Amino acid sequence: MLAYLQYAAFDIVLILWTKCNLKYNNTYHIKVGWIAEWFVFTFLAAFRYVGNHIGGADSEHYVESFLTGIKLSSEPLLYQLNSLIRLFTENYHIYFFVVYGIIVFGLLFFAKNIFDKSTNWLSLFFFFNIYCTSFGVMRQWLAISIGMVAFVMLKKEKDIMALFIALISTGVHFTMIVYVAIILLYIFFRHNHYRINYRFFLCYAFMINILFVFISDLFIRFIGSTEYRNYVNINSLSDVSWRGYIPTIIFLIICLFFEKDIRLGNKNDEIGLVFLCINLSLMYATVALGMFRLTVLFWPIRAYMIDRVRPVLARKFVWEKENRYFIIGLYDFAVLFICIVYMWRTVGNSALPYVFSFY
Repeated sequence: MLAYLQYAAFDIVLILWTKCNLKYNNTYHIKVGWIAEWFVFTFLAAFRYVGNHIGGADSEHYVESFLTGIKLSSEPLLYQLNSLIRLFTENYHIYFFVVYGIIVFGLLFFAKNIFDKSTNWLSLFFFFNIYCTSFGVMRQWLAISIGMVAFVMLKKEKDIMALFIALISTGVHFTMIVYVAIILLYIFFRHNHYRINYRFFLCYAFMINILFVFISDLFIRFIGSTEYRNYVNINSLSDVSWRGYIPTIIFLIICLFFEKDIRLGNKNDEIGLVFLCINLSLMYATVALGMFRLTVLFWPIRAYMIDRVRPVLARKFVWEKENRYFIIGLYDFAVLFICIVYMWRTVGNSALPYVFSFY
């Protein structure tokens, strides 16, 4: 019970603090609010006890890697960072302060530039699940947090910077090559003035999934020969359950089907829809082939689009005022249910309960 209360407390404080910062986002003094929020949550993540199945399963491995110099994967950047920090200290809390400083910066930089003061609190609750989840899955969230910065740069039309930052994230976790490909795809469409037809993309996504059905055995054999063999189900299609992914699949289909109503000229939505199309395209590989880490890549963008599709559903499926409350209530319940499921999974990954430690 303590773990769940701590999880909720972290999320609620992040939501309230971020809401306050977003409300006064254009004022000079609010910069202090963003910096203070970054410092507090970086400090809390850095100075926690990790060990004896406390503090996060993956984090425990990365602490050992930092202390011993053992490399757990072939991505170069995290281990170069390890070596650099070890020149000055062997205290893993300092190491965590650097790593989680980047993670929290990515979270807040994305929130500052993508969300606004009207953002629904449930969307932020979904988004800030990332913070506690990163206790248990550290390296991938470090990479995704860097990818969030690339997403913002793309929104600002700083294409070269976005691509460069996405390549850096790939050096932390190779799955981020997906971000590089999406950014290149979006830049191609925008620079060639193509109007992106997302309903066509919806058909395209189903075609890609069908393709994965036919090449699944070949794909698994290929991935099984790499260091990512633990990311796939070597017994393809056996004991596979789609139930947990049904809400995500329905959400992605709704977003792409009602794309005209969602975007309304909003550049954030234009980019977000491209990401969601690729998310849906990789759904068969995510579920049937056991590559659940792929769906994690799109979590921040889904959090933003959860907020964007909410008013669209209210407009599209409402004939009477009472229906509006029913549709929105049902949608909010589904989002809250997904958040609770992620909370349960995070606690199950020994990320919590939180234990403060200087040693």
